[in-house]
Amino acid sequence: MGAIKAKGDKKLRKTVEIEGPYDRVHKWMEAHARWALGAVFLCLAALLASWGVESYSGARETQARNAYAKIVDALSGPTAPTPDKWKELIPELENFTKEYSGAEIGRLALLDLMEAYFQANRYDDAVKAGMEALQKLPAEGTIAPLVRYQLAIVKEKTGDPDAALALWAPVQAGRFAALERELRWHFGMSYESRQEYGKAVEQYEKALKLEGAYPESALLDAELASAKIKTGSGSAPSNSVSDEKKGS
Repeated sequence: MGAIKAKGDKKLRKTVEIEGPYDRVHKWMEAHARWALGAVFLCLAALLASWGVESYSGARETQARNAYAKIVDALSGPTAPTPDKWKELIPELENFTKEYSGAEIGRLALLDLMEAYFQANRYDDAVKAGMEALQKLPAEGTIAPLVRYQLAIVKEKTGDPDAALALWAPVQAGRFAALERELRWHFGMSYESRQEYGKAVEQYEKALKLEGAYPESALLDAELASAKIKTGSGSAPSNSVSDEKKGS
């Protein structure tokens, strides 16, 4: 995805794609294919009817995956999709999520629709797509935190730090170690927007002590120094925390 997601999010999204709809669909089909043969005609009739439903469901999922593959191809390339590319795909994504709303990958595609709206500066629509995704996707697992992550980015962009903090908290509760440094940074920015500069300083300092390349230490140092000035404690050395980390 584009500006709505940071580097840690790309790693998380790859995990979602690998472990997401395909594996679960196969497990679902395997579990429902183990029917016990009955001697009674009515049981056999019910069995054949169930097989017919499952065959249709499986074919529907396959059709949805094939249609979604075409959308993914339009987004693939050596560089991230441009905002214009995302905008072009909005009608196609809208139609896809409506037509395949009952398919798992159709529900997952709401994240892409949310991203497309974000890139088009249609923030209210992005929030609606995100809320719909939260309602339709499992509350547990890696998908819901990813949706909340994106919603929090939208809320940051639209200047709603209270809503952003409420969304960042459950993402952090998911204990995604690769995102912890970035999450602390977002917490700091949200607190700074609320003029809670002491809490912002605390979050920036915690972020600098965590491993990771994103956000860069130079950026965190600058945010920390700015927040410290706003607390009235004066300017801070631009690399004090990061140097302390290196020396420990």
